[in-house]
Amino acid sequence: MQLKEYIAHLQKIAKKYPDLEVVYSADDEGNNYGTVHYSPTIGEYNLGKFSTEVIGDKEPNAVCIN
Repeated sequence: MQLKEYIAHLQKIAKKYPDLEVVYSADDEGNNYGTVHYSPTIGEYNLGKFSTEVIGDKEPNAVCIN
């Protein structure tokens, strides 16, 4: 999913329900939930790992939402 698609979904929800708590699921099956505490962070996602340190001339390729 692209960031612009994600934001469009959030904007639709926020228009109808602006005061909802933001939560996350910890795995694909939703076995663990928690509240979101941090703002989104840009960085590099590669081989299942995320880093805020983008090496060399590379551009960020992902945004981490929690």
